[in-house]
Amino acid sequence: MYTTKNNKSGAEIFPQIDRVLNEIFNTTINHAVDEKKNKYSQPSANVKEFKDRFEIYLAVPGMEKEDIKVKVEKNVLTMSAEKEVEQDSTYKLTEFKYGTFSRTFKLPETVDVSTIDATLKNGVLTIHIGKRKEDIDNGPKEITIG
Repeated sequence: MYTTKNNKSGAEIFPQIDRVLNEIFNTTINHAVDEKKNKYSQPSANVKEFKDRFEIYLAVPGMEKEDIKVKVEKNVLTMSAEKEVEQDSTYKLTEFKYGTFSRTFKLPETVDVSTIDATLKNGVLTIHIGKRKEDIDNGPKEITIG
């Protein structure tokens, strides 16, 4: 094994890396990351199936029900939101993602869109979707978040 004794600091050995790290951590993160990428997010979702219904859980921390739109058309469920992103120059790091999002799910033919409802509690949007018992009109429908 070959070792050397070096009294130089990491900054002296790798000046380019030190300069880059210094630029990143001594400015706002938006200067280090493309602002558009920082502005949009893809919320995580969980889908659960029960005998009589489906439930979709969407993680939307920081969102209010007024920010979110839920609609279904031609068996495609769309959840979207738009929230103004805070532009505070005193932050050194911003990882909260609020901006704009849109998630869509193709619903199976077995659902009854007239039964869809939505609730928002503790940053989780829950969509309840009943299964169809008989042939029902599955036309466009806007869902109000309760």
